[in-house]
Amino acid sequence: MIFELGLNGDHNFKNVGQYGSWRFGWDIPNSFLLSTEPCKILIGNDVWIGRGCHLKSNNPEKPLIIGDGAVISSDSVVVKSVPPYAIVGGNPAQIIKYRFPEDVIESLLRIKWWDWSLDKIHDNFKYFNDVEKFIALHDRS
Repeated sequence: MIFELGLNGDHNFKNVGQYGSWRFGWDIPNSFLLSTEPCKILIGNDVWIGRGCHLKSNNPEKPLIIGDGAVISSDSVVVKSVPPYAIVGGNPAQIIKYRFPEDVIESLLRIKWWDWSLDKIHDNFKYFNDVEKFIALHDRS
């Protein structure tokens, strides 16, 4: 997986030269940069990111968020936030489908099993392959 942040995950192609003066140890005037604000990538809980993915954050005011339970297929280029429990893929990554129906996703987000103690996860692991039973046991809404 490759995180592309840099200063802001962007490249100022409007300069005369493409080779950065920083490579020579020279000071970089701020006018050469598109932005000096850092960008953020926030990865939720229980996320699976396939081999060779690129996560690219370009906006310092809006982090790239990979929602809880999301799946990113191998070699994808993610440039937009991914909703919880979405399966995405491609270049740029697009939603292929969701892992579960909307009501199941809402229940799992309320349960937040990833915040449980390891003992509680171990005790309930036998229900992880039966989503309906798991929700019936743990969703108190």
